[in-house]
Amino acid sequence: GKHPVESVQMMYKIAVETENSADYMEATRTDLIYKDVSTTNAISRATCTTAKDLGASAIITATSSGYTSKAISKFKPSAPIIAATTSPKVTRKLSLVWGVYPVLSRESNTTDEVVDASIDSALERGYVEEGDLVVMTAGIPVGVTGTTNLIKVHTVGKVLAKGVGIGKGSVSGTVCIGSSSEELKGKFKEGDILVSQFTDKYMVEYMEKAAAIVVEQGGLTSHAAIVGLNYHKPTVVGVKDAISVLEDGETITVDATGGRIYKGEARVL
Repeated sequence: GKHPVESVQMMYKIAVETENSADYMEATRTDLIYKDVSTTNAISRATCTTAKDLGASAIITATSSGYTSKAISKFKPSAPIIAATTSPKVTRKLSLVWGVYPVLSRESNTTDEVVDASIDSALERGYVEEGDLVVMTAGIPVGVTGTTNLIKVHTVGKVLAKGVGIGKGSVSGTVCIGSSSEELKGKFKEGDILVSQFTDKYMVEYMEKAAAIVVEQGGLTSHAAIVGLNYHKPTVVGVKDAISVLEDGETITVDATGGRIYKGEARVL
C-alpha cells in the first residue's frame, strides 16, 4: 500500500489495546478450554495456571516442532515462554509467536537430559537466572512430536550436595563449618547454616540458633535429625563430603523437603 509504516503502527496499537483488555483475555482462555479438547491443550493450560499460581519466572518448553510452545502462547501467560529446540528452522519460526523466546538446545536422549539442556540454554541466553523457579513441559518418549505429557516445577540452580531431608521448608544462608562446640565458638553467628560431620549434645546451643543444619553422618533417627525436628530447623543428614564440598562463608540454600543443597540463593517450594 501507500502507507506501509503507518499501517504497521496502527496494527500495533490495535493489538496492544486489544490484549490489554481483561474481557478479551478471559474470553480467549475460556473459548480455548472448551473448543480444543486435547492432551497438549490441557497440559498447556495447566502449565500457565501453575506458572501464575507459583509466580514462576518463566515457562520452559522442550519442543521438537514448536507446537507446544504455540499452544501455550494461545493462553497468553504472564510469564515468558522459553522454547528450547534443537532445530534452527523451528527457532526461526517461533521467533514470530506471541510471548515466545526460542533458544537452540543440544540433543538429548532422556527426560533428565532434556531438562538440563533446556535450562542450560535459557541460562546462556540470560532468560533465567540461578535461583529462579520455572515451570517446564516436555514429552515422553523424548524427541517424538506431539507427545507433550509432562509438567515439572523446577528450581534453576546448581545442586552442590544431596542427602536425607528432615522436616519441611527451605532457607538460604551463610555456611559455618564445625564439628565441635570448640570449632564453632567464636566464628558461628546466629542465622548461619551449620555444616558438620556429626553433632552431639555440646553443639545444641549452636543448632538452636542455626538457620539450617547440614550433616555428613546420620539418618532419620540421628542426633541431628531429632534436634532439627525439635527446633523446626530445615535439616539434611547423610550429606556425603559436605565439609569438602561446601566452604565457610559461602551462600547456599538448604531444601529440607527434597534433601538438596543449592549454590547461592534459590527459590524452592
